[in-house]
Amino acid sequence: VDAMNAYGGKAVIYSNELVDAFPCRRFELADDGWQEIAVADGEVLLPAGELPGSSIFTRRFQVGQRVEVHESYHHWLKSWLPQWQAGRMLTIDYGAEAQNLYPRQPDGSMRAYLLQQRLTGSAIYDNMGRQDLTADVNFTDLIEWSHPWITTNKLQTMGDFLSESGAQKRLLDPQGAGGAFKVLDQGKQERSARP
Repeated sequence: VDAMNAYGGKAVIYSNELVDAFPCRRFELADDGWQEIAVADGEVLLPAGELPGSSIFTRRFQVGQRVEVHESYHHWLKSWLPQWQAGRMLTIDYGAEAQNLYPRQPDGSMRAYLLQQRLTGSAIYDNMGRQDLTADVNFTDLIEWSHPWITTNKLQTMGDFLSESGAQKRLLDPQGAGGAFKVLDQGKQERSARP
């Protein structure tokens, strides 16, 4: 915020795999509604209380479906977006829009990486401090959370974004990084002074 204020709220903001680095909350759909997943000697389901604002809770799922919400990123956005006066923001991360996020992920997208090995299930709680925890980004949430302050220009795959730049073929592969990563292009026009 200090850097943005130093330049009158004008900034070009670029991030690559920033959103997924924020902590997320996890939920599981039970017969009587959503429950929050907590960890205490394994997983424990707790009454969810008030759900965080997320487009994922408007989707229909089977009982047992697990989802993640990057609520901490939402709070972070709200802490500085009101000071942003003009510029462009490019957000690159892996994930999808809400309707495409969990079709083949009944256990959610939470996973860990240790020594470049992907871990899922209860293994994500092993080796704390030595492995990276991550979850897919819900780009529908990112668009909705930033909407009061900025305009979304385009959401596309990284492959589509890079296709005109002469990028290496492996970066364009729709079965690899070109399809897994999305690029969210947003901006804010500076308001012209009225005469």
